[in-house]
Amino acid sequence: MRKFFRREPELPTPTLEHPQLGRIRYEGDWWTGHKVVADYTIEFNVDGTEDGPDPQLVKDLELVLANFSSLWQEGKRLIKQELHKYGLKELDAFAPNTICNFFRKGNASYFMMCLSLEGDEYRAWRLEFFDNKAKYFGCDT
Repeated sequence: MRKFFRREPELPTPTLEHPQLGRIRYEGDWWTGHKVVADYTIEFNVDGTEDGPDPQLVKDLELVLANFSSLWQEGKRLIKQELHKYGLKELDAFAPNTICNFFRKGNASYFMMCLSLEGDEYRAWRLEFFDNKAKYFGCDT
């Protein structure tokens, strides 16, 4: 706040060129970037410090990106089973847009795949994966 009143210049946002992830930008507690995977432009977020992203979580993210098509297919199977709970019928109207919230529990990793639903910009849809298995599909309103 003091910087604002003293009109101090904003410091540039740290960015780096990661060998596998491309250009990523530090956002305070995590690093964010974009990758085109299986015809989808996916934003990703991975925890880290100003020095760089957490190396283990980057490995987890790289694994998810490398296996994106099969993970998305598994996620779609879960969505198909759950659609009726939300009064929906169109599986193909969902599209993945973000991969985030990586953490580890023992040797297993957890992450979320956030989704958009065509014509429904008010709900935040997500798939949650644990140990690379789709475990939850739902939304926040």
